[in-house]
Amino acid sequence: MTDANTLIDHRLDALNVRDPKHLAIIREAIKTKQQLIVTYLGHERIIYPHRLWATVGGDVLLETYQSGGGSGWGAAGEGGFVESPLGGWQGWATLDLSKISSVRVAGQGFVPRRDFNPDPERKLGEVLIQVSP
Repeated sequence: MTDANTLIDHRLDALNVRDPKHLAIIREAIKTKQQLIVTYLGHERIIYPHRLWATVGGDVLLETYQSGGGSGWGAAGEGGFVESPLGGWQGWATLDLSKISSVRVAGQGFVPRRDFNPDPERKLGEVLIQVSP
């Protein structure tokens, strides 16, 4: 895997992100295993970011575990989400960075989920960075 800092810095102008600062915050949160609060399609979500992908077309996708907050899903169980004891929904999600309107560090760390596959069968593109165990 290419060093994420080099790859992101080199290709930043070719990546579809709403705000380059979001990419930097998310990258640092993955490296330091920090929870984030993001606003995605108008819904605030509490997430544990696990992996950033860059697609061939330049989209940046965030593979994350959502531990609380809203989503665009309807009833419990749709899209793999279940009700969170923290309020809102929890489950795995893949978010498009171009649709994230705000990102902030929640101030708490997280332990990578045991159900996270560091060598996924499903390839979304080139891995920019992912959590270490």
